[in-house]
Amino acid sequence: MIYPDNFEIKIGFAQVREMLSELCLSPLGRQFVSRMTFLNRHDLVQRLLEQTNEFKQLLESDAEIPLQHYFDVTAYLDRAAIPGTFLEVQAFFEIKMSLRTIRDSQRFISSTEEGKFEALKALGANIMVERSLIASLDKVVDDAGAVRDGASPELQRYKRDLIAQQGQLRKTISSIMRHAKNEGWTPGDAEPTIRGGRLVIPVIAEHKRRIKGLIHDESNTGQTVYIEPESIFELNNDIKDLENAYHRELIRILIGLTNTLRNFIPELRKAYQYLGLLDFIRAKAAFARRV
Repeated sequence: MIYPDNFEIKIGFAQVREMLSELCLSPLGRQFVSRMTFLNRHDLVQRLLEQTNEFKQLLESDAEIPLQHYFDVTAYLDRAAIPGTFLEVQAFFEIKMSLRTIRDSQRFISSTEEGKFEALKALGANIMVERSLIASLDKVVDDAGAVRDGASPELQRYKRDLIAQQGQLRKTISSIMRHAKNEGWTPGDAEPTIRGGRLVIPVIAEHKRRIKGLIHDESNTGQTVYIEPESIFELNNDIKDLENAYHRELIRILIGLTNTLRNFIPELRKAYQYLGLLDFIRAKAAFARRV
């Protein structure tokens, strides 16, 4: 029991806790800062001091410690644990990159000189990051957070067909625009735009009957209308169908990947606790260097 309740404030430790939080790279580390308590077990205090001192040595050695992608994915794991749900692409990107950081941190610490950094090595001794899981994530999401075209043969085919149809659409609409400008039916600086998810061209209202097509919108002044030319109806429809098919296939892939991830959630929670501990210890080591 700590007495009085404001003991931390009296000794200035609340400021220490605040500075440690600022030095953490992620909410994972800050959670450990918030749970710090005074200890009366000498062996535990000694072990925690050894961890901090070892990390301080790593920082002072200018070693290339993995310090990127300290993402807190707790909410994603909670969602993935519910059968029937699936995670979005951004979630899988953060999981992939942070798992890579966990794996690289383990490798970095375990590869140090024998007999050194034993307290830090013990932290990661029982942490498992399944290589096949990272491979599954990497197959779908690249290192920039984008979906890989080759995530499935169907997705690759839809993407290829989309690019081809969009190229044909641009070519056709450019031809229509050139003719409309030459005839004075559309403003000289006008460009094709999107209305209601369809590619349209701006046309001066008084010339709207010159171009066969569907009017989707008009300007606030009513001087310009936005027409989808009849000649690109089918192209727009094909593109919309391909976009829908691409999205359905992507959802199928994300559901499958979430189902795969769900099998590893217990091990992943331990792995992210390890990442949070590393963040916490690094913050203490950085604070030690500062003071």
